[in-house]
Amino acid sequence: RDAFIDFADKHNCIVLVPLFPIGILGVDDKHSYKYIRHAELNYDQVLHDMEDEVRARFKRLRPKMLMHGFSGGGQFAHRYLYLNPNKLIAVSVGAPGTVSQLDPSLKWWPGTANFKELFGHEPNLKAMRGVNIQLIIGENDTETRDVTVSEFSKTWTVGANDAGINRRDRLSTLNNNITDHGMRPEITIVPDVAHEGMRILDEVKAFFSRVLS
Repeated sequence: RDAFIDFADKHNCIVLVPLFPIGILGVDDKHSYKYIRHAELNYDQVLHDMEDEVRARFKRLRPKMLMHGFSGGGQFAHRYLYLNPNKLIAVSVGAPGTVSQLDPSLKWWPGTANFKELFGHEPNLKAMRGVNIQLIIGENDTETRDVTVSEFSKTWTVGANDAGINRRDRLSTLNNNITDHGMRPEITIVPDVAHEGMRILDEVKAFFSRVLS
């Protein structure tokens, strides 16, 4: 939050930093928000409720958002793009540990075969193509720890590890996939940075500034 104060002052924006609780569905429930929907929980709607509270206080806000997420937040951000592109001016996807591809041969979350069944509509590719997209990661973000999805994990499903062995590989796979569907993401590799979210924020803010200008 504090790292975006200068950006908010310069561009007359409000910074909303949602903190989704863990442990709602059990003590080992740490990942459900990353996949947007889990059991009876709709995390995109939780975010929309937060947004509505802000809009109720500040009446002259633009109808769309800039969104950045890093690591688990990067997982949330690119999946939010699939579900709600009409809510976004731009999205910055930082170093997601897992990615969902627009792939009708795999079920959610690695693919989108059952997307309509789960979410009530197909991905709106036309709207997604109108969103400015940044894919950003540190040059040295190549660890595999906490990236490979174990077959014993509650989040494991067929295709869980098909996108690559580390975050660099998986972000590259995501780039190729959405590019094949007509999007034009901006790729940013931050030199001498590993899996360090605070150290990529200058590039995120520069991207958002270009979008707003």
